Amino acid sequence: MTDSPSEPLANTLTEPLANTDPIDRLTKKDSQTEGETKENSDQNKRVKRKYTKKSERWQLISKEGKLKRQQELERLKFDAQKIQELLRQYPQQQQTEPKHDDPDTMISYIDQLNPLKKVHASIKDRAPITGMRLSMDGSLLATFCNGGSTKIWETVEFKLVQVLEDTSEENIDEFYVGSFTPQMTHILIGGKLKDRKRWSEADNDNHVMGCPVKVFDLMSGKVVCKIEAHEEEILALELLEYKGESYFITGGQDGYIQKYKTTPDYTQLVEKTRFVDGSTCMAFTISFLPKTGNRYFAAACDEKIRIFDFEEAHLLQSFDGIYSYYCDCAKFVQLWDYPSPPENYSSPMFQYLISRGVEVLDAEGKTINSIPNKVTLHKLIYPTIKGGDFVLEKVKEFHDQSYFSNSWLIKICSNGRYVAAPTFDGNVFLFHLKTGKVAAILRDHQEIEVRDVLFHPTRKLFFTCADGSLADVRWICERLSSVNVACVSRKRETPCVKSTIGTFSWNQLKAIPVEALPCSHPITRPSHNCSGAVTIEVLGDALSLKQLKPHSQS
Repeated sequence: MTDSPSEPLANTLTEPLANTDPIDRLTKKDSQTEGETKENSDQNKRVKRKYTKKSERWQLISKEGKLKRQQELERLKFDAQKIQELLRQYPQQQQTEPKHDDPDTMISYIDQLNPLKKVHASIKDRAPITGMRLSMDGSLLATFCNGGSTKIWETVEFKLVQVLEDTSEENIDEFYVGSFTPQMTHILIGGKLKDRKRWSEADNDNHVMGCPVKVFDLMSGKVVCKIEAHEEEILALELLEYKGESYFITGGQDGYIQKYKTTPDYTQLVEKTRFVDGSTCMAFTISFLPKTGNRYFAAACDEKIRIFDFEEAHLLQSFDGIYSYYCDCAKFVQLWDYPSPPENYSSPMFQYLISRGVEVLDAEGKTINSIPNKVTLHKLIYPTIKGGDFVLEKVKEFHDQSYFSNSWLIKICSNGRYVAAPTFDGNVFLFHLKTGKVAAILRDHQEIEVRDVLFHPTRKLFFTCADGSLADVRWICERLSSVNVACVSRKRETPCVKSTIGTFSWNQLKAIPVEALPCSHPITRPSHNCSGAVTIEVLGDALSLKQLKPHSQS
């Protein structure tokens, strides 16, 4: 037995599922191991949990349970009028994720002219960094290490400002996820807690204990509160405000989603509520539906995307068949190159959602997956009538012949123009959301699973972390993030006249219409092939303002 960090979170998929029903999988597995669990007390808790979930499911599908469930669902159906009233009462409801809403500060272009360059920053820990989180203003970065530590870095010079460890913990901590409080005074962290003195043959690791959420004071670095959460690993943790009250919500490897009402500073638990749907075995990520006042959220559960009612702690709707084994990440995104969702419910409401997943190994002796790995862009259409259903439409799929990502517990992210998709062999693919093409492939990690990726909300920075002990930072120098174009007439019979056309992006510059120019010659690329000249002023924040020489005249 040892207290050293465990192996990486998850290995590449090695065994396909017998069928698509997660409860049937558990039933089969339980029947095979029932005799062993009576002799091995280390497995009793997990088997008990699986039988409990099985009994919950049978309770739901009994005749009486079906009727009760149907009545509950009718009462909990989506009502746009109630949501509009909620938004009117709480217009400043706290966002759960930083927004990429300024095209001048986000990474707008990634190509040969605008490559992502590596930053010389020493962001590291003593064991694999399994997750990251930026503060809402982007000033701090938290890296979560499965060696039981979280480090806080400032994002200007990437200096270490705090190390968080629970020095009073007698057992073995592993940290996977976390979130800063709105006041930036505390951070909530979750992961796995293992018994230092007990070994589990089933896990080939130290026995998993109940996994708490630990609240750290950012100034002192001390744990100020421990909140009992899940029986197994905590995989998702989000902070939010709902109806003026402070909450956080977690999803776990035990298959449960739970919400916690706390004091405003998140240091004391007021109430804990468990969501019961009767079938989820793994709850990977949680993302709240925009324009609902945090009433509803989408969760990546098993191979499905599920919609839950936060207030009532109930499953509302489930979308199946997106991936054949696991859907381990689903996030709402604001896109720049697609039609924007309406501002209010006077028009049919919709939002964009990205997801990724893992496919069953079903080819070449069950060693590879015949279904290619992909990232999917969805359009979630909200109900237009009271009691109606959500509709999930597929907008686009992103894949490449060299994109291999058939390993679970990998997260994707987007800044609204690109989606970053890690692989299990150390790469990160950057797909252009509009065209679907690969804009870049980053090869910063040496053939190990890349676990998490982040775009900075207000600076041209991009972060990655993998099963190694280092996190990498990339920045971009956008040479022509915007240009100012003017046409200068140089006819001999008239004095020079300068006419400013306007400010354009590099792509817009390539397609300036003929009628926009004070001359008779067309411009189809950044050059002007006539008696006049085109003046270009670089306005990008990475370069100082300067005026380039006019193009040569014909």
